[in-house]
Amino acid sequence: MLSRMDIDVESIRAEVDKLIIYGRVLNLLARCFTQDLDTLVSSLRELGEALRLAGLESYSDEIGNLLGIIEKDTSIIEEYTRLFEFGDISLYESDYIFDVTSPSKLYLKADVSGFYKAFGLKHSGDLPDHISAELEFLSFLFIKEAFALMEGDEDKVGLVRDARVKFWREHLGSWYGKLVEKVREKTDNEYYLRFFNLLAGILDSVFKDMS
Repeated sequence: MLSRMDIDVESIRAEVDKLIIYGRVLNLLARCFTQDLDTLVSSLRELGEALRLAGLESYSDEIGNLLGIIEKDTSIIEEYTRLFEFGDISLYESDYIFDVTSPSKLYLKADVSGFYKAFGLKHSGDLPDHISAELEFLSFLFIKEAFALMEGDEDKVGLVRDARVKFWREHLGSWYGKLVEKVREKTDNEYYLRFFNLLAGILDSVFKDMS
């Protein structure tokens, strides 16, 4: 028979495992926003395995469909450039929250950067409110919370968890649905329609208690 202490240890281990795998899932999703085909394919394959470990098998099955589409359609990367680099589907939060000319867009980007700086991070290569940057930051917070939990540092656990929930509610959670709708409106490309439906489903599942 397990003692109360054994049960508590097992519970903590299970929570740590869940936090780490959720962090892995979000990191791999971030890597799928790429113009490099090899990176995309390897990221999707790893994402499928991570989703299975996370208990999200229904979504991991869709990865096989996405990889099958890529095998048949070698123009996926060109389509990415057309839609997201030169088209009118933005991957930046500020474009969904404020009008194009609004000065408030600068404040939003500064707020996002402020979250990063609070944890000793600095975005590189792209603007701070790009979806991949926001996914990577939430991934980082899941992992950081897991380590704090392993260390038994309740104050740090609370601090990181509060930041994770706040960032989700005030940033990525407030606009990813608008991005998905934009994709549905602007393209009939099977890969991107299915990928963004998958993205929405995963985020809904991971953050279902934080909306």
